[in-house]
Amino acid sequence: MSVLAIDPGTTAGFYVVNKDKHLVFTLKLKQKEIGSRLNTFLEHLDVINNRHWVNHIVFEDPFVSSYRSARFQYAMTGLIYIAAYRQKATITSLHPSKIKKLATGKGNAKKDEMIAAAKAAVPDNIYIDNEHEADAYWVYRTWLHNQETANA
Repeated sequence: MSVLAIDPGTTAGFYVVNKDKHLVFTLKLKQKEIGSRLNTFLEHLDVINNRHWVNHIVFEDPFVSSYRSARFQYAMTGLIYIAAYRQKATITSLHPSKIKKLATGKGNAKKDEMIAAAKAAVPDNIYIDNEHEADAYWVYRTWLHNQETANA
């Protein structure tokens, strides 16, 4: 199974697991126009799906503090659903507090705590560079934990 975990945002974090191969990376959406940023995000989802034959997409639910942020985050969520539909992949969304709780033991962990927890937990050949990659990693781990718990 190939899983794509996403921390959506103007800087989006991605964690891809395809059999025994793990990849982590960041996409910075710097375009001023929201339509251009969203188009770039969807194009990257399509490339990832085509390159890794993604079977499941899991992402962090939007957590927003402003209208502008909400508009962009919820538009990204819609694009994630479109990408899953195109790929015939299943999809899961996870609340940020659940992700933080698994990573650090508390549901309101700060960015530096999430990064430290990810760096301590990732396979040796993976380097976590920022909070977006750390969040994407923990999105994957939370989904995996939920799968293992459900199958126990």
